[in-house]
Amino acid sequence: MSVNTFDPSKVIFSINDYQLTGFVDGAFIEVIQSAPYFKSVPGIRGKTTRVRSRDRSGVVNIRLMQTSPDNEVLSKIVEQDDMHQSGLLLANLRDVGGQTGLQFGGAYLEGPPNMSYSSTETQLREWKLHYQFITRYYVGGNESSLLELFT
Repeated sequence: MSVNTFDPSKVIFSINDYQLTGFVDGAFIEVIQSAPYFKSVPGIRGKTTRVRSRDRSGVVNIRLMQTSPDNEVLSKIVEQDDMHQSGLLLANLRDVGGQTGLQFGGAYLEGPPNMSYSSTETQLREWKLHYQFITRYYVGGNESSLLELFT
């Protein structure tokens, strides 16, 4: 029996092929889908029907350290989008140490993050990346794929 090891430094998040760095300690990327793929709708006689949702939009919360230089990169993207409406982006999330891979299309940054300062510790900057659709959403484990046994 092997022991799997998660390494957060092997989680790569990129926007238009630019790899972000300087994430906060703890939860640093959060993917929130707008709707489930299927939902159950109950009928009046106790039967239910499964209804498929075509909505594949959502939000990715990206938490960077206050000191991360990538805050400036994201600020420039927001600034250019505000001036020229040029902000449709392609974003990728990949766990290189495992099999998880997500790709978000029609994405845009909501705007600059809310900010706070502290005299005793650094603060996080949470950026919200909205996406319109998903081209890949594969959640895997943190080891080589078991499917490689069959290739």
